[in-house]
Amino acid sequence: MSFKDNDLVTNFRIRITKFSTVLAWILEILILHKKGVGTNKKGVGTNKKGVGTNKKGVGTNKKGVGTNKKGVGTNKKGVGTNKKGVGTNKKGVGTNKKGVGTNKKGVGTNKRLWKPKKKTNVSLNKNLPSRNRFSAAQVNGLQMSN
Repeated sequence: MSFKDNDLVTNFRIRITKFSTVLAWILEILILHKKGVGTNKKGVGTNKKGVGTNKKGVGTNKKGVGTNKKGVGTNKKGVGTNKKGVGTNKKGVGTNKKGVGTNKKGVGTNKRLWKPKKKTNVSLNKNLPSRNRFSAAQVNGLQMSN
């Protein structure tokens, strides 16, 4: 082999090593720094967020934005058909239903569950006419006769 042939071989070898290192860098970037951009996928650390069909779930208070669903902590509220239930006093706004505490009232067909006690008029002298006035002796005599 002449001097020129040996020089060509070394130049070719240098070019191959440069190309392989650049190819190795590209593969390293592609493999190590992966990001999936298929259908707007995003996953970061602990708080993951999926942006497919407006899905959101972060930490403890999860919120699903599908058909106006909302559930946060202890006081959950479902906004499907105007449903509301919070704490102890629950109120259902379907057909005007309301039940709170002890005195419950159902406003469907004008039903009233709590009724006040009827007052009874007790008169001591039932046999006496109400407009006539009697003396104490006459009242005592009538009561004695009875």
